[in-house]
Amino acid sequence: MKKIGNQTYELEMNVSLVKGVSLVGRKEGEGKYCFNNGDTYIGKWLADTMSGEGTYTFANGDTYVGEFFNNKFNGKGTYTKDGNKYTGTWKNNKYTK
Repeated sequence: MKKIGNQTYELEMNVSLVKGVSLVGRKEGEGKYCFNNGDTYIGKWLADTMSGEGTYTFANGDTYVGEFFNNKFNGKGTYTKDGNKYTGTWKNNKYTK
C-alpha cells in the first residue's frame, strides 16, 4: 500500500508491520516498525531511516533508548542487557561512554 501526503498508514510486507506517518511513500515522523526477526523500533523516522529519539527492542529483550541517526545508535542513550545498563554516548552503534 502506498500513500501520498501526510497520512497514517499500516503496511504489512515480508511479515514486518509498520505503523506511522508516510510522506511521499517514505517513513517520516513517528512510528513503529516490527522487523522479521522479532526486533521492534518505536520512534522518529527521517527519510525512511531511524533518526531522532527512539526505542529499539531486540527479540532477546535487550533495549536501547536514545538517539538514532541513519539507522544507528548515535548520540546519548542507554542500552540495557541482562539488567545491566550502559548509559552514555554512542557513535555508529558503538558505546563511547
